[in-house]
Amino acid sequence: MSGMMKMCEICRVRASSYTCVSCGKKVCADCYLAQVGVCDDCAKGKERSNLLLKQLKECGAIQFGVFKLTSGKESQYYVDIKKASTNPEILEEIAENMERYVDAERIAGMALGAVPIAVALSLKTRIPFVIIRKEEKMYGTAKQIEGEIKQGEKVIVVEDVATTGRSVKRAVDLLRSAGANCERALVVVNREEGAEELLAEHGVKLISLIKMTDLM
Repeated sequence: MSGMMKMCEICRVRASSYTCVSCGKKVCADCYLAQVGVCDDCAKGKERSNLLLKQLKECGAIQFGVFKLTSGKESQYYVDIKKASTNPEILEEIAENMERYVDAERIAGMALGAVPIAVALSLKTRIPFVIIRKEEKMYGTAKQIEGEIKQGEKVIVVEDVATTGRSVKRAVDLLRSAGANCERALVVVNREEGAEELLAEHGVKLISLIKMTDLM
């Protein structure tokens, strides 16, 4: 029946009355923290993100100096998520933090930095993944997307760090051209330099585990 209320996406018992401002889940009053506008899952997730933040700092993933970014900009700090994602304990924590945001039939990770994250999240959720190459192969099958994408399939993009959002947008464009339905992207660290706004303009919600303001 079209007029029926949707069930809460957390308890699956009561009707949903609220939408979480963080993850977008439709939840009931008992699974919603009205004072902050988030669901119980995201409230609990805040504790996990604090642990992840501590791990990133302790492993030296946050570096200060003069660095040239992928976007071409210079920065006074650098977030080396590869240093974190090659540590199995931190990689597992990243997957634990991301799991609650995954509502998709497939996960997509950009080579190189997002690949271990996509693998860990796939193992955690049992959802298959694809790898997106930065450039099309000039040999073999000449694919830019490694793995299967089905027409209309719901795909979520994962990334290690987002700055301007252009690399995530390229991934989304490739996935959409392959027939995927791609409306969400998950990033470990959002440098807050325009990625969220750019992606929103193209119908993609960027979900960040940690924002740069949390790290500074």
